[in-house]
Amino acid sequence: MPKKFMPIARQEEIVVQELENETLVYDLLRNRGICLNQTSSLVWQNCNGKNTAAEISDILTVKFKEFVSEELVSLALRQLSKENLLQNESVNIEEISRTSRREVIKKIGLTSAIALPLISSIIAPKAIQAQSGAPTCMSRTNRPEMCPCSSSTQCAGGCCQDPGGGR
Repeated sequence: MPKKFMPIARQEEIVVQELENETLVYDLLRNRGICLNQTSSLVWQNCNGKNTAAEISDILTVKFKEFVSEELVSLALRQLSKENLLQNESVNIEEISRTSRREVIKKIGLTSAIALPLISSIIAPKAIQAQSGAPTCMSRTNRPEMCPCSSSTQCAGGCCQDPGGGR
């Protein structure tokens, strides 16, 4: 008999902010922000290493007061795994149902009040890219008093250096 898949939510190297109907997760390892809608957030919150996909389905059915299929939970688990929000040792992607998003939509129908699990992510800029108000050079100038940079090594675009190579 195969071992039951009991996913564990990753807790290390992340920052979590829970909002009314979604959860924001910032992955410190990948420098990436991840937004979980209510359905995917509830699935993730119940990944404690003690619940199977079927048990998480039952928990969500009680919470939403509407049937939540195991396929819907499996879809969320695949997305969570893809975003690295499940602990590596808990993930065996082959044990997660291979039901596609399209098949889940067909099964639950468009009339269901349960939102499909949705996980969206953005890559945060590096500190140097995020800096605001930094001086920028629009064109080359050989007039040092017009250069906003304090040294020629600070001038990334070379616009503060004259064509002869000096500043």
